[in-house]
Amino acid sequence: MAGTDLPDQLPPAVSRQGALRRGGAAALAAVASALLVFLSFPDYGISYLAWIAFVPLLLVIDGRSPGYAFFTGLLAGFVANTAIFFWIYEVESFRVFHGLILGAYLGLYTAIWCAVLSLFRVSNPLFPVLGASAWVLVDYLMAHAGFLAFSWSTLARTQTGNLPLVQIAAVTGEYGLTFLVMLVNMLIARALMRRSWNPVVTGAVVIAAAHAWGSWWLDVADPAPVLRVAAIQPALERRDPGTGPGTDEALAVLEELSLEAANSGADLLVWPESVIYDWRAYPEIVNRVTAFVAGAGVPLLLGVSENEKFAYVDRDHPTTKPKRYNSAVLVMPDSEISEPYNKNLLVPFAEYTPLEGIVSWPEWLVSEILPLEPAEGYRHFSLGNDVMIAPVICWENLFADFVRLAIPEAPRMLVHIVNDSWFGKSPASIQHNAASVFRAIENDTPVIVASNTGPSVIIDRRGRVMDAVDGLFTPGIAIAEVAPGDGVTFYSRNGDVFVFLCALLVFAAIARRLLRPG
Repeated sequence: MAGTDLPDQLPPAVSRQGALRRGGAAALAAVASALLVFLSFPDYGISYLAWIAFVPLLLVIDGRSPGYAFFTGLLAGFVANTAIFFWIYEVESFRVFHGLILGAYLGLYTAIWCAVLSLFRVSNPLFPVLGASAWVLVDYLMAHAGFLAFSWSTLARTQTGNLPLVQIAAVTGEYGLTFLVMLVNMLIARALMRRSWNPVVTGAVVIAAAHAWGSWWLDVADPAPVLRVAAIQPALERRDPGTGPGTDEALAVLEELSLEAANSGADLLVWPESVIYDWRAYPEIVNRVTAFVAGAGVPLLLGVSENEKFAYVDRDHPTTKPKRYNSAVLVMPDSEISEPYNKNLLVPFAEYTPLEGIVSWPEWLVSEILPLEPAEGYRHFSLGNDVMIAPVICWENLFADFVRLAIPEAPRMLVHIVNDSWFGKSPASIQHNAASVFRAIENDTPVIVASNTGPSVIIDRRGRVMDAVDGLFTPGIAIAEVAPGDGVTFYSRNGDVFVFLCALLVFAAIARRLLRPG
């Protein structure tokens, strides 16, 4: 009938209103996903939320252009990372604009993933696998982005409480668990898009199989503990010069806790990162430490700051500008002190200035730092009973391929010394320790985490926490018996083969999409 035909185009005002509503819905979905991701990390630690967190975001970018998906993902990534890293403001020199820059930078990775995802069709049976594989590549890129590398908030680290499931890291590294978490998100989203429960059933079967294998692996070839180790947590206040590293009060706390651990039968004592500053310039401190170790009769690994030898005539008259190192040394009961292990992976904009001499960073962005020198190689320590120690310092534990290559032959232990006091009583240190659970499983090697302000933990070869100091900024001892690592996992032998397979799949799908559009 006349007058009933719809117009070919909606009026501009109606079209704009529709676009605004769609944009608002997309923004709300992106923020919802971001908040679910945030809540899956400590302090909240509602880990199961990670398995559904990306579903709202996936639903609103379905069928959209790469540009639309990119900016929606950027919003989600920005909000998620700004919330996860709220603790960064505990650092005195950190300002709001630093946090906004950090959130925007890390948000780019989610944005890239969303843009890549928009190239794939939901109707493709491999759509969930492609999405999970693309996320693995984004995570890998984030961990290998030169001085911008920042491997902290991985999805896998929301799941450290699920021990059977995290055992997959022995084969795939932590990227395998990240893949599983994102795969479930993709399957749930696809089920909602296609109104079919089949993808959810598929996801349940995959997770059940991974869980069953992990339960078996937890017990297989798990030797009895033979070495008693102790991580000393002194809770030194960095802002108080009277109790800071190297002071009489600090050493007294360390010695008291260490003597208690030695009397409990410890075979190794571990003090945290940088508990003594510039110790070669203070022979009285060196003598005090060696005398204590001799009296206790137990080897001690501790974190110190090192100045290049011969940099001083004495402590008040430097002859040259010294090279400074963040280091670890092993002191034996016979007073022998090892050559230091100097930290390889320095924290950009905190321990060194990236691209120095090439880029002039503005003062408002980069505050003055005390520059350190990176090591030129790796060093292991020997306990003298055939057990080798691989030390890692601070955020070196975040980088799986670095730790894998640092692991010595069996029998061995990984010792992680750290000081997260800069971040106050926030979840930063708990998030930091999550990486060490994966380093243990990946390399079939126990990890001793000695943290200045906590939590200090003893982690066995399967990622089980054997003992820990409860509470932050609380002096205490984590002590337990562990079996040194003596095996080789698929991951420790072959590295990131799983990531390579994900890359092959994603790049093949992208090439097919670009060569055969539509």
